[in-house]
Amino acid sequence: MDPQNFTLLRGFFALVSPKFLNFPENMALNRLNDFFVTDILLNPHFQQYPPCNQYQQKFWKWVIQNLEDITGQFSEKEVCF
Repeated sequence: MDPQNFTLLRGFFALVSPKFLNFPENMALNRLNDFFVTDILLNPHFQQYPPCNQYQQKFWKWVIQNLEDITGQFSEKEVCF
């Protein structure tokens, strides 16, 4: 696993406030998508022991905002994979 993703996963696991997390940089959108879906959303541990709704809402809002911010760096074809 990419070190940036591992650090973000650890932060999510420890319920670190998103304002203290670093969004992965210079990563292809498909790799980011795979990370968020496979390693967080479908993670068996998080399925069984999900963070509270308030934390999840803050975290996913932060993720979406960061994804929207970086889409300008990619071609339309990459964004619409």
